Amino acid sequence: MVNVVTLHRIVDTKIEMFSDITRDLMAGIVESVESVGCEATTLGESFDHSIIAKAPLVISLTFDDGWDSHYQYVFPLLVRLGMKATFFITVNWVGKKNYLNWGQIREMSVAGMEIGSHTMNHPMVTDLKKEEIIEEVGTSKSILEDKLGREIKGFSFPGGFYNREAIKIVRDSGYSLICTSRPGINRGRPGLIRRNSINSLTDLRDLTKIIMPGRLDLLGKEMLHITKGAMIGVLGERNYVLLRNKLFR
Repeated sequence: MVNVVTLHRIVDTKIEMFSDITRDLMAGIVESVESVGCEATTLGESFDHSIIAKAPLVISLTFDDGWDSHYQYVFPLLVRLGMKATFFITVNWVGKKNYLNWGQIREMSVAGMEIGSHTMNHPMVTDLKKEEIIEEVGTSKSILEDKLGREIKGFSFPGGFYNREAIKIVRDSGYSLICTSRPGINRGRPGLIRRNSINSLTDLRDLTKIIMPGRLDLLGKEMLHITKGAMIGVLGERNYVLLRNKLFR
C-alpha cells in the first residue's frame, strides 16, 4: 500500500495561505515517517512492486507548485535523512520570486528527487478548452524533459480539480502517475492516485493519523471529501476556493 501526502509552501512561522505549513510541522512530518518505520521515496518508486513488497506501507511525500522553500528547507532535510520525494513544478513560475529556478530543480533531480508537472500556469483545468488543456499539460511535460534530460511521468492537477476530458488528455500526453486531491490509501497502481493533504489546519498531533491512518481516519477524510464535493457542486469550483480562502483569513 502507498500513502501519498500532499504539501505546498513551507514557511518559517507566518502562515499566509490555507496550504502553508511551518518548518516545525515539516520537521514533525519526517519524524513521524521515521517513527513508524515506513520507507519514504518518490511517487514513481513507491509504486514499484519490489518496494511495496518490503513493507506493508510506503510513504510518498509530494510537493506542489515549485516553491523555493522546497529547495531551501525540504531538499536538504530529505537528503540528510536519506529520504526522497516528488516535486510538481508549475513551469511558468520557475525563476520567479519565491519559486525554484532551473538550477535548483536540476540539482534536486540529479540527487534522486522526482520532478513532475503541475501545468504551465496553474489554471483550473476544468475552466479550459480542450486545446488549452493540451497546451498546459503537454508543453509543461516537454519543457521539463528538455531541461532535465529525463522522462516526466508524474502530473498533479492544480487545486485538485479535473474532469474526464482532462484525465484523458493527461493520459494521452504520456503521464503514468496522475495525482488528485481525493484522500485515501493507494493499493497497487491506481488509475488516479489518491493523496492525503497536510495544510495550515494540520496539528502536530494529527500527523500519525495522516502518515499511518486507521480505517476511521480514512472514513473521516472520505466524508470530508464528499462534503467538499457537495459544496463545489453548489458553489462551483472557483467560488468554493474564494470562500475557503476568505474564511481562512
